[in-house]
Amino acid sequence: MKDGFVALFVIIGLAVFGAVAYLFHRNAVKKQQERYKAHFVRGIARNISIAPSAGMIPADKLKAEFDHIDKDKGGTISKDELKEFVDTGKFGTISDKDFDAMWTAMDVDGSGEVDFV
Repeated sequence: MKDGFVALFVIIGLAVFGAVAYLFHRNAVKKQQERYKAHFVRGIARNISIAPSAGMIPADKLKAEFDHIDKDKGGTISKDELKEFVDTGKFGTISDKDFDAMWTAMDVDGSGEVDFV
């Protein structure tokens, strides 16, 4: 009877250890996928160039719009400030997933803020 009791605790211990290891692994894989996605989007953002076009907004008007979005007048736009502006619907709608991808592309240095360059 004593040997069966010890075996039961060993089996339960192994099951708990396996479940915990699985959860740690799943969390690590999820974080790795997020890092790869962010790295991919930042790589695209660093290498993209936009050629001038006939409908291009002049720099002074672009700066005025930037200042309009920058509610706290700190000289940078935070993710929340941009989300609030986008949610007004002035330029259409965007899903949260697409907004997060756009933000990741804009926030190239990962500071959480975008400044006017």
